Amino acid sequence: MIQNFELDDVKIYDIKITNANKTDTKDIRAQLLTMSVYEDIQEPTIYAEISLVDQISLVSKLPIVGEETIVISFKSPFRDEITTYNLKVFNISGEAVQDSNKGSVYKLQCVSEEHFVGSVLNIEKAYKDIISNIVTDILVNNLKTTKPLDIEPTKGLIPLVIPRMNPFESIDMIRQRAIGYMPTGGVFVFYEDQKGIHFRSLESLIDMGKETINSRVFTYDPATKEDTLRETHRFRNMINYEQLKKTDTVTKLASGVFNNITKSYDIHTKGFGETIFKLAEQSNKIVTGQKKTSLPNSGEFIENYSNRDQYKFFAPKDISKGTDYITDYMGYKQSFATLFNQNIVRAYVHGDNYLKVGDMVTLELPDTSAVKTTSKKDKPYSGNYMITKLRHMIYMEDKRFKHKVSFDCNKIGLS
Repeated sequence: MIQNFELDDVKIYDIKITNANKTDTKDIRAQLLTMSVYEDIQEPTIYAEISLVDQISLVSKLPIVGEETIVISFKSPFRDEITTYNLKVFNISGEAVQDSNKGSVYKLQCVSEEHFVGSVLNIEKAYKDIISNIVTDILVNNLKTTKPLDIEPTKGLIPLVIPRMNPFESIDMIRQRAIGYMPTGGVFVFYEDQKGIHFRSLESLIDMGKETINSRVFTYDPATKEDTLRETHRFRNMINYEQLKKTDTVTKLASGVFNNITKSYDIHTKGFGETIFKLAEQSNKIVTGQKKTSLPNSGEFIENYSNRDQYKFFAPKDISKGTDYITDYMGYKQSFATLFNQNIVRAYVHGDNYLKVGDMVTLELPDTSAVKTTSKKDKPYSGNYMITKLRHMIYMEDKRFKHKVSFDCNKIGLS
């Protein structure tokens, strides 16, 4: 553990760049201006931007041509494990000569190596398997990734032909058809974070995140920033936040959150089927991650609109090729996905290398309904959220590396 640290200090172990033919490696910590590493629950790979002030002509001497490997390793003073990202440079942008004419400033744009491989690889293959097995096959046998895989088991045989699509397009296509063993089937996401590659339902992430959420409680209290004796509290104090999105009842009505019907036609039996979803009857099944939850509309409103013929899906099926369960859960998945994206907060917090997308966090937001912010919590909008987008920001300040984190997080329901 680092001693005598200041708030937002970070230990940089590596920012190393290796040229394309692996004959030369340079430590570029001394050239660093700013660095941002992005994780996104809707993106299959990690993205980074590194701004450098180059006084040793790296671009020409290494050289940097857009094929280099970048290794980034850093750790917050109060953490035990180092966070490491292995990336590939794909672009050099914004190159300009410094005013002193003693070097140049430019930005390296980087992605995970799997993004390179996937961009030139097309899959043509027929499957009849469960989706979790298909995803594993694509990652291991097509992308050849060696990163840790976190694949949630799915059910239902899927007859599938992938017609010349790249691996990420293929996985995104089948992700939307995935049905897990959660009682609600699950809404699946596919993404990479600092720990590996994940194919999981949002509901399972919420359930798993509840076990460690007590260590990630963030409070917005401007007065705490002035208390220099409470470093631990300040570490979990939000620097700032903004409400990106609040509940939108019109969108919920239009997308069938409260009531929808899935009609199906079985090609084999020539029979029609119908699955009705009513939020008023099934809201207790929705996984929200809250200790005590009420959905963001009154019970009377939900019941009223659950009795209206509001939104319809149609899906063909063929029982002779196996059960895929898709039509059983289609209405729920539509409702959950819409509710999940109804309430979004962007928070700016002090650096912590352990934070990653998919984490559950607790936000304690102030009641701003009065003329000025009070010490009382905003009960409807405080509560448990899932981080869906995250940016680790590292920069040099007063000859010390500093670290802050920005993240977007989503909440289902109102506490």
